[in-house]
Amino acid sequence: MIFDMNRAWREATEMVNANREVMLIVAGLFFFLPGLAFSLFVPAPQPAAGMTPEQAMALVSGFYSNNAVWLILMAILQTVGMLTLLVLLRDQAKPTVGDALKRAATGILPYLASQFLVALGLVLVLGLVVGLASATGVAALVAIALIAAGVAMIYAMVKVSLCPAIIAIERRNNPITVLTRSWALTKGNSFRLFLFYALLVVAIGVAALVVGGILGIVFAALGGTVQHIGQALVSGLIGSVATVYFVGLLASIHRQLAGPSAETITRTFE
Repeated sequence: MIFDMNRAWREATEMVNANREVMLIVAGLFFFLPGLAFSLFVPAPQPAAGMTPEQAMALVSGFYSNNAVWLILMAILQTVGMLTLLVLLRDQAKPTVGDALKRAATGILPYLASQFLVALGLVLVLGLVVGLASATGVAALVAIALIAAGVAMIYAMVKVSLCPAIIAIERRNNPITVLTRSWALTKGNSFRLFLFYALLVVAIGVAALVVGGILGIVFAALGGTVQHIGQALVSGLIGSVATVYFVGLLASIHRQLAGPSAETITRTFE
């Protein structure tokens, strides 16, 4: 099936609008509040003027290593929220939020395991390619290897992008099965999906810059603690809205590429 971008966006917005009350509750609990707390209590590192690239890299590395526990907790909470929303959007049985949360809880480990396998594979393969190119000492070859590694990483991310939907909607919990299923569903539509995701990122980025810029001026005028809290609120709100629509798009893309579930077909003929 050829992926239809317009249909994906239309169906996603319809699903989000039809379930906006429950979406707001779940998004608030698993995206907005954790993001707000993280922004307030774990502020991002501020690079000093004149820092070398090595010093900047050390600053970022130190931030992630010092806050690894909180970052892992954030990832788990966001995974639960994402899987919960997918269940609520696509399960024809209309489960309660509690039931959807239970389903999501069983999908945490499969999802994290699938992402770990992808990351591990990319690090091993791409690291080897870039390492071999670097060993030659030829700058042009290193540049080509880095570009190829970037393209391969983006391609892999597109191919496994449906993993959350497969876990939540199809109830598959084997990480290998989840990865191969996502790879198969996106076959023949990889470039279209990449283009769609890229347009989505650009749209979100522009909206964040405009809204954040306008409100940032207002909060900057107030200064101090109000500015810090205000910026965290805006950042959390934009991130939550973007995540909700992204999950809606995943649900829509999966329905378009995978077709109706067996449960839906059964209900149709009952």
